[in-house]
Amino acid sequence: VISVVLSLTGIVFLAVMLYAGLRWMTARGNEEFAAKAKEAMFAAIIGLILVISAYGIATFVFRRISKG
Repeated sequence: VISVVLSLTGIVFLAVMLYAGLRWMTARGNEEFAAKAKEAMFAAIIGLILVISAYGIATFVFRRISKG
């Protein structure tokens, strides 16, 4: 189950990055559109970091509990 969720997270991350990149490329010098694209990229990266960190912490805790 966890590997499926992580795979879906990776797919969503890739989709958001592609969308933001396309939006940035089509901004045509409009700083407002470019700034929104950068914000979307930043949010996608932060979200991915949070998901990976949560997975790492949960794995660590569950391994410690199962040992003890």
